[in-house]
Amino acid sequence: SNKVFFCPKAREVQWRHRGRLGEHSGGVLVDLDLPEYNRFPVHVTQHHNTLVVKALVPHAGFRRGDYQIMIFNSDTLVKVGNLDPSENVKDVKSLSEMEIGNVALSDDVIAVHIMFDVNQENDIDEEVDIENIRENETQLWSIKTSDPKLSDMQLVKTIRNPLAFCSLLDPGLVSVNNKFITRIGTPTAFNLNQVQWFRREQKCAEPVSCKPGLSSGSDTEENHSASFLPVSVFSKHDYNRASVRLACLGGGDSEYISVGLELGIEHRDKDHSYLILVQVYHIPSGQVVVEGEFGTTNHIDEKIKMTWFGPHLLVLTRQKSTSSLHCWQPGFSSFKVSPCKVQVGSVHWGIDWVWGDFEGLVATNVNFGLEQTIIQTYHPVQRLRKRLGLKADLVENH
Repeated sequence: SNKVFFCPKAREVQWRHRGRLGEHSGGVLVDLDLPEYNRFPVHVTQHHNTLVVKALVPHAGFRRGDYQIMIFNSDTLVKVGNLDPSENVKDVKSLSEMEIGNVALSDDVIAVHIMFDVNQENDIDEEVDIENIRENETQLWSIKTSDPKLSDMQLVKTIRNPLAFCSLLDPGLVSVNNKFITRIGTPTAFNLNQVQWFRREQKCAEPVSCKPGLSSGSDTEENHSASFLPVSVFSKHDYNRASVRLACLGGGDSEYISVGLELGIEHRDKDHSYLILVQVYHIPSGQVVVEGEFGTTNHIDEKIKMTWFGPHLLVLTRQKSTSSLHCWQPGFSSFKVSPCKVQVGSVHWGIDWVWGDFEGLVATNVNFGLEQTIIQTYHPVQRLRKRLGLKADLVENH
């Protein structure tokens, strides 16, 4: 895409031309008319020419608020319409407790993960009547992502059978590509997280709700439902727990998923609560193909950002006023460090998100106190050097 979309002050979505980031090179895509001090972030996700905007409006009687999911054509900047994941949720109690986790996109599909946080107010160990809990679910909506139209969008599948009944153990992380759908969760309060995965070819025969892997026309696929991949930590550091906070499938037909973990070390580090790990799993074999440590912090978002493009995984990790770029691809036994340094600034600034492709790297810095956003783009420049041939350097675009 030749456009960058961002959400300054969590109240509107703006866009800029990727090569010309000045204010006059873009404009406002949508003003969400949210409160001045909006405590809930606005999420923007894009694939091909489909842009999805998720916003939350505070509403009396709803635990979190009233969700809006809007679809835009990112090429023409025209609104396609709204996606309503609650259209089949009829009871008021479930609607009032509903929370939308991840919204993920791949070729011609939008995945929406919905949680019904019945037990948010309760202690995990408290006795709960399972019959009164509505299961968390993942909805798959079909749409032509290269040319999105509201008339083409339909709900084709609802995946239930969540890893956890207690929503405190479901972080709402769903990911999708052309081969797999993955979810993260913890079956009990005493186990490590698990990756629950389904193959995309297990489709419903028509747009109706069905069990994962179960065709609406036949029961023959019932045994091909969910598979599970336990999260295993190989670090020799002393830690008291491990929690998956980030998870993302590689794009296209990739069979790899990257996960970002927080290892609890507050018992031995007075300044930082967590050691940050990034792992890559090969899903069909269940093997960890690489694991890397990326320093300590009090929250993973303050330390790293992850993104895939093609078979390449990029991990941006912060060191004071700059961030270093690490990469991995199939065949590598460890993460490789790039010469690229992304500017961050003082402790009041943080990197909100990062995106990489063959055109270069885009990173957004945010100062929440000042409500300021800075976008940086880095482009590869080919330079002919003696004995080294062509070598790519990264040059910042001001």
